[in-house]
Amino acid sequence: MLWMELLFTGADHLEWLQGQITNDVRQLPCRFGICNPNGTLAGLGELRDCDEGTLANGNELSMLALEDRVKTHVILEDVNVVRITSAERADLPMPIELGIPIFGVDTGPRTLLLELGSQVVASHLSTIKGCYVGQEILHRIHARGKTKTVWSGLLSEEVIEPGHYDSVWVTRSEVSPMHGPIAAAYVPRGLEDILIRGISARVVELPL
Repeated sequence: MLWMELLFTGADHLEWLQGQITNDVRQLPCRFGICNPNGTLAGLGELRDCDEGTLANGNELSMLALEDRVKTHVILEDVNVVRITSAERADLPMPIELGIPIFGVDTGPRTLLLELGSQVVASHLSTIKGCYVGQEILHRIHARGKTKTVWSGLLSEEVIEPGHYDSVWVTRSEVSPMHGPIAAAYVPRGLEDILIRGISARVVELPL
């Protein structure tokens, strides 16, 4: 999987990033989401300090989305971005049991950050920071309670292939050395067991 790192500099870059990502740049390092105005995800990444400025890293799709924001959302602010690295990472995607979603694999064009489960939400979303793109939609849903579906793990006796199955979307699957056949999937919230094409699976929260 192609991984990209961006370097942000300029007197206004931190304030500008604060208005673009879901987490608080005053608490680096942090993980974050990038949202569209309608609240859907445009990317996922990590942010950290460095001597030259602030580094953002994530898969290519996510970082291209963040890089494009500089072109479309910087007007008079002093914000600069340059690509530092762009290389294949053989260790990605991470094992499903770690509960780390991959943007573009474990997400679709209508995915909301709040659907990725409580652990991802806790590590990627600040509910007390100032405004950012998509904030109004996310906070409205967060205030109402919970999303209808949640990204979860499926433990089964056989491998469940990725795909759409009625109300369940399986994003990827593998055989875990510790847990056996495991899949990541969006399932209706509250389900404990499901049956997919004759394969029974137990729904578990990620990470395991």
